[in-house]
Amino acid sequence: EKDGGRGQVAAALKSWHDNDKLREIITLLADDTTSEHDAVKAINDFAGSLKGDKKEQMTQLFAGVFETMANQRTSAQAGIKRFFKRQEEVANRVNKAGAELRELDKKQVKHDAQEYVDAKTKLAWTNNVYDERQKLLPYMCDVPVIIERRLGTYARAVQAQIDGSPMEPPPPPDQT
Repeated sequence: EKDGGRGQVAAALKSWHDNDKLREIITLLADDTTSEHDAVKAINDFAGSLKGDKKEQMTQLFAGVFETMANQRTSAQAGIKRFFKRQEEVANRVNKAGAELRELDKKQVKHDAQEYVDAKTKLAWTNNVYDERQKLLPYMCDVPVIIERRLGTYARAVQAQIDGSPMEPPPPPDQT
């Protein structure tokens, strides 16, 4: 293979869509509710059911999983970017609400006046929204990393099948 297998991979990227069995397992593998244990087991079962050129079909499987999960990762990253943009907008609203409250203090508006109470409530509410959204950030940023980790596991499982030495599934997740 003079091109290092790139031609085979390019062909696999084009052809996996045409195979119902491949689309079915790729959907299962790309589903974030499928554990890595179940996914590796499914890869092994799929490989065991193959007739014909196993390497070609396993390459098609990986090409489909890679394409699907790369799209998921791209979508997750775009979501993080949108989140940051919205979070920046909320931060600007916090700053504006804080400036409004400071302005009322400069004008020596009584703290029990409705205008002051409303401004203080607006600041507290906006700040709370910002803080609650900020707590989501670590989880959101983990999504692309989790997708990459799962894809790496699947790549090793597929390669192990191509090499003729099936990978043992990782331990199942705790059922607690």
